[in-house]
Amino acid sequence: MFKSISSAYNGSTDNKQCSVDLKKDNNNYISALLALILWGGWAFYINSSTSILSGITSGLTQGTASFIITILMIKSVNFWLLKFKHRITKALFPALITISCSSLGLVIAHYLAGTPNIIFTIAPAITVAFLFCIFTSYQLQRESKP
Repeated sequence: MFKSISSAYNGSTDNKQCSVDLKKDNNNYISALLALILWGGWAFYINSSTSILSGITSGLTQGTASFIITILMIKSVNFWLLKFKHRITKALFPALITISCSSLGLVIAHYLAGTPNIIFTIAPAITVAFLFCIFTSYQLQRESKP
């Protein structure tokens, strides 16, 4: 599953590999669409008790951000994974850096959008994203071993 990701970023030009990468890109967009629906719906649910307009604005903000973050997350983890040498730092730091940047971006976006319950809105998505980044780091490390 992750072989296509790691070889795509390492410059593979094999036609068979490229077709697998296109399938993986489609899966990334499907995952991003599901993130948009799930986390946008969650944001609407959490913030609609204040007002329907707050719920809609928060839902659209979180959904859009989740879509973009989901697409960029694997690329970010793969980029940062190459910067560290030790097994533990390779597992933790790419996830921490990716999630820190994502969290900061979400807090700013929700603040600008006027989201009433920012922490409750982003906490579940950030938790799941962090676990996903740890898993992705582990998988990419495991596949890169000879």
